[in-house]
Amino acid sequence: MPDALNAGAVLGRHFSFEQACQTADLSENEGLPALDETLIKRLLHEIGEEAADHFNESYSSYFFTHDKIRDVVYTDAGEARRRVFHRRALDVLQAAAAPAAELAHHAFAARLPEQTFTLSVAAGDDAMRLFAARDAIAHYERARQVAAQWQSQPRLPSGIVADSLRHLYSQPGRAYEFLSEVEPALRVYTARTGRKDRVFSETKRDLRLSCQVSFHAYAAS
Repeated sequence: MPDALNAGAVLGRHFSFEQACQTADLSENEGLPALDETLIKRLLHEIGEEAADHFNESYSSYFFTHDKIRDVVYTDAGEARRRVFHRRALDVLQAAAAPAAELAHHAFAARLPEQTFTLSVAAGDDAMRLFAARDAIAHYERARQVAAQWQSQPRLPSGIVADSLRHLYSQPGRAYEFLSEVEPALRVYTARTGRKDRVFSETKRDLRLSCQVSFHAYAAS
């Protein structure tokens, strides 16, 4: 399978020719024959010829003609190649200012814990700003799973500051409040503060009231 096609499967649903070449570490002259082959075999389809921004490199983009084709290509690429390509895709998409959620996906697949943590927290914050609390919780949970691996270490990895951990352990509680889910919010807050079960019953009534106004409070923040 051409590496350009493997790179496209790693990049996701839509990608440009330049992004595929950079992810596969191919020159454009090497990438063009591979692109022609995939188009002739109808593995990929080209779109975007009428895009308004003619000078954007993603003016023409490509997508797999069927999701199952992408799944097969991705699986057949092998774990080592996928990890390397996800790492390159992260660099390529960061340069293109891709959303944090997309970047976090590639960092996680590339097994880059610090980047996964930072980008997952950022993706959760982005989701909260859009009132997508359920999506935010999923991003925060991935960041918490990464952070849990650092508990036995004498110090945090370089680039990770204590404030980011405190932020992480408060934001999921806000997301659960937004969804009016009292018990999960309490578990998050007590895990952060170390309070015991007695505090659950003492604060549950106040937290239920907080949940009722959480949407308006967050919208105004």
